[in-house]
Parts: sequence; structure tokens; C-alpha cells
Amino acid sequence: MPKGKGTKPRQVAKRFRPSFLSDLDGRYPVVRGLKQRFACYLSDLGGAASLSTMEQTIVKRIVHLEHLVEQKESALIAGAGTNINEYLASINTLSGLLSRIGLKRRAKMLSLKDYLSSSKPEPVAAPSPGPSGPQTFHREDTNGNECHDDHQRTERRTGPTSEITLHTETLKEKNEANLRVQTPLERHVAEEKKLAANESLSHQGKAQAIKTFATNQTVPALKWMRTEIERRQAKDQRYRDQFYSIDSGLKDPTERLLTFTYLWNKFDGLDPSARVKRFCQAAEANEIKIMAAMLDHPLGPMVEDEVKERALTERAKRLTPSEFDNFEQNQLLLEFLVMVREWVARWLFNEIHVEIPVLRTNFGDDIAEMFEQQTTGIPA
Repeated sequence: MPKGKGTKPRQVAKRFRPSFLSDLDGRYPVVRGLKQRFACYLSDLGGAASLSTMEQTIVKRIVHLEHLVEQKESALIAGAGTNINEYLASINTLSGLLSRIGLKRRAKMLSLKDYLSSSKPEPVAAPSPGPSGPQTFHREDTNGNECHDDHQRTERRTGPTSEITLHTETLKEKNEANLRVQTPLERHVAEEKKLAANESLSHQGKAQAIKTFATNQTVPALKWMRTEIERRQAKDQRYRDQFYSIDSGLKDPTERLLTFTYLWNKFDGLDPSARVKRFCQAAEANEIKIMAAMLDHPLGPMVEDEVKERALTERAKRLTPSEFDNFEQNQLLLEFLVMVREWVARWLFNEIHVEIPVLRTNFGDDIAEMFEQQTTGIPA
């Protein structure tokens, strides 16, 4: 082989970085797009820590296949020739890989240490001074029924000050709930450390002792979440019945049938868009009988559920703004409690191996059914 005329050294320079080429490629828009899409997939699947190497490899193949499919589709749109068989084969392969990793988002794996370190109380803004004089406030008794007392916590104030006050109270309740969850979990961590330092116990003995402590101490201390969630779910349902259920007020069946039949004959000739417009007008004008007739049609509601909910939501915001704000704040707390309960239950079941009957008693049937399905693979 003839010797070249180059005079530069052929050895790799010491300052050369092996990752230089990958960094250079990352500057191209296409590669940046692929990396961003790959990161989105990892986020949807709970993060790289929750995926095996094989699953991450499948995700990489999915990202590249998607790019190839989009290239072929762009060529078709531009009128350029493309191999239809290759395109269909890529689609089938992509569909198979997507079915392997699943089409639903997964919860990110979170350790007890991570939860305790990240669950810091949110700052609560100081509420503005309220109006002077006696005020009528709403509260709930032990049965969950609303009652009215003077100089008690308000749930029906109006105006910017009341909205800030209500949101501040919601934030306080969220912080209090977070603290109630943290307290038994911190006791559990302290017990785990004490058992870990006990050299007289084997690894199996320590695991059994931790499970016993969780069963007898940690889980019962968190049972309040089930009661609180059930209370807030009942409150949420009462608000939904108030905002999204329409009662015509016609108690006489004959009068109701005659009125509804007359209205049905008027609305049957309308096209779908006209029906949507008429229902929204009725909601804005609070025409109860028209809304009730359109929702109680013999062949089914004359508007879709999405239209109904949107129109009735705007109606509730306009007619009862303070009560709808209470409804939204209750939803926020309910979603927070449900999320925390599910995470704690998963940690107790998957890592501490607490028995399902114990979780059923303290956390509810829905949590127990979730783990029964996870164990047996049979839907509840």
C-alpha cells in the first residue's frame, strides 16, 4: 500500500473527546427533534429509571420509525414517489412496538425518601382583611350537611377578597393533609433505620419486622385519608347534582309530557349545530324547561355530554360563582388526596409487601382491587 503524503500525526490527540461526534450531531434540528421525542416517551413511561434497557431500546426504535414514517408521508404529500409496501411495513412495525410498551402514561417511580424530601409545605399568602360586621358563613356538620352559623368559616363570600381567602384556606388544608401523611411516614423511616442497625436480625427478619410495623402502625395511621376522600367525594357529588342536573320543576306527569312534547316537536327539525346553539342560549338565559326537555328526549339527549357540561359550567359560574369556586377547590383537594393515597398504597404493597386485606380495610376497596388485578392479571 503506497504511503500517503500527509505530514499530520495519525494518533488521536489527547484533547479529543469520544463524545464529540454525538455532541456535534445533536446540533442538527433533526437530531434535536429525535432526542426531544425520545425524552417525551421516557417521561410518559415514568422516566428512564423505571424502564429496562430493552424497553429503552424499543423506545429508540419507535422514535426512529416515526421519523421514517413521517419522511415517507411528506414525500407522498409532495408528490414524490415512495414504496408503499415499505411504508405499510413500517406502520405495522411501529404499531407492534407501541403495543409492547403500552399506550397509557405510567406513574413515575418515587421512593419514600424522595417524597419526604420534596413534600414541603407551600407558602400561604396572608388573607386580606374581611368586611366588618356579622357575616353568615357556611360549614358542614359531622354528617356532611351544610349549616349556617355566624362568625364561622365562610364558604359563600363574594368578591376578590373572598376568593383569595378561599384559595388560602384550600392551600392550608393541603399543607395540613401533607403534614398528616408525612408524620407516620417519618416514624416509619426512623423505625427502618433502627431495624437496619440491629445486627442480631437477618435480612429476612428485618424485612418481616418492617412489614409488621407498617401493618400495625403506619397503615392505620393513614386510614384517615380514606374517610376524608369519601367525605370529599360525597361533597363533589352534591355539587355535581346541583350544577349538572336539570329539574324542570314540572311535578304533574301529564303537564310535563305535554310541555316536553311541544318542545321536542320544535327542536326535532334543528340540525346538530342549531341544537347546540339553542341549548347554550337556554343555559345562558336559565331556561330550565327547555334545557330539561333537550336532555330528556326519548331518543337520548339532543346535545353531547361535552356541550352540556361546558354550557352548564358557564351557567354555574354566572349564577352561583362562590359555590362553583367551592366546588373547584374541593376538586383540587380531592385529586391531591387520591394521588397521595395511591402512591402510599403502591409503596406499601410493592416495597413493604403489606397484605391486600390490610390495605382494603384502611385504604378502601378500589385500592385493594387495583392490587388484586396487578397480582392476578384479572380485571376487577
